[in-house]
Amino acid sequence: AKPWVRIGTGLMGEAAGALPVLAALRAELERQGITTVVIQLIREVARRVGPPRALFVPFAHGYPLAAPNSPERQHHVLEAALGLAEDSSLKPRALVELPSP
Repeated sequence: AKPWVRIGTGLMGEAAGALPVLAALRAELERQGITTVVIQLIREVARRVGPPRALFVPFAHGYPLAAPNSPERQHHVLEAALGLAEDSSLKPRALVELPSP
């Protein structure tokens, strides 16, 4: 399995300084040629952090992939996020709404 990193950016994570850490990590990954995509519940956080690619999802806080036990909806979110990673036409700081299924 490929390694992955998750950095909490909710209110507690933000208060603990997660946003600058996330920005630095993402910038280094992109410099190394590794594409990053953020699945974001709060538009204002993405605006402040400025990820290269962010997918906004309309779900309850804490559920970025939709409600538990909804695999079709969860697959839709993941496919949309991976689509952002593959879309070379997106300009940096792209903020994209989750399309309807």
